Amino acid sequence: MGALQQAIERELAGLTPQDLSRARGDLSARYQVAHQVTPYMGSSWERLSYLATRMPATFAAVCSALKRMLERLPEAEVQIETLLDLGSGPGTALWAAVELLQTLREATLCERDGQLIQLGQRLLSHEPSFERLRVTWQQQNLAVGAKLPQADLVMASYVLGELPEAEWQAIAMEAWRVTGRFLLFVEPGTPAGFLRIRQLRKRMLEEGAYIVAPCTHCEGCPMSESDWCHFAAPVARSSLHRQLKQGTLGHEEEKYSYVVFSKEPISYGGYRIVHSPQKRSGHVHVTLCGAEGLVTTVVSKRHKEVYQQVRRADWGDRVEILP
Repeated sequence: MGALQQAIERELAGLTPQDLSRARGDLSARYQVAHQVTPYMGSSWERLSYLATRMPATFAAVCSALKRMLERLPEAEVQIETLLDLGSGPGTALWAAVELLQTLREATLCERDGQLIQLGQRLLSHEPSFERLRVTWQQQNLAVGAKLPQADLVMASYVLGELPEAEWQAIAMEAWRVTGRFLLFVEPGTPAGFLRIRQLRKRMLEEGAYIVAPCTHCEGCPMSESDWCHFAAPVARSSLHRQLKQGTLGHEEEKYSYVVFSKEPISYGGYRIVHSPQKRSGHVHVTLCGAEGLVTTVVSKRHKEVYQQVRRADWGDRVEILP
């Protein structure tokens, strides 16, 4: 996050919180709508406000999802060399990929907003680590039959909510067609965001996909209609970020939902912690998701092996066995 924050601060140098505060409010309001007919960022101020507030949060969510993906795969299977990012904005997910995928050598970023592309290109120019990559920006609207290149990993983060369901379903199917190995979707950790992830999960399983994460199985999703599967990523706040949000803490949490698919079979088993564990003296209250569904249980010290796993684990982590 340090390199990205430095690049953002260089881009925003000279601006004041007053310059960006109104645009931040407009931008936040747009994120609460199910889908937008008009672009999420319609002015240069909104684009700069995105850099200050939403870009660090989206980066954190994508990083967290990618880490969960890598944890589930043997090191020999994650030699990812090519990336396709759909609806890339100013390259937010690329920053996460470069930080975590050491074998990455080529990336194609598809974005319909030409000014966001220019902004993203300037951000990349601030960071020497991107010099090892061949980065291609494609200005195109994904909803109108975009021609997509093949890639080892295809990603779409915080994109589907901008589109009507028929359009994002079609884009998801095209993304599945062009990915050589893995497909990652990240959406806001809201009921609406998780609903899209849940629909994608069902559709891709019908297409023969295998789930890498967060699910530890390919059975039906056991989450009830009144709940939603989401996780939290820590976000470091810059001083400008704190001023724009009128907060005092140096950090916040970004709630997100995600799913990673693979074209090749993977091994299944274990459980995912789907709510924040309640850790008490000598025991832990925890909700786990596995092939048999959701299990809410109390793990005490007498379940020594499981207790040590759960005690060290956090929301979103995977554990191997039940007590």
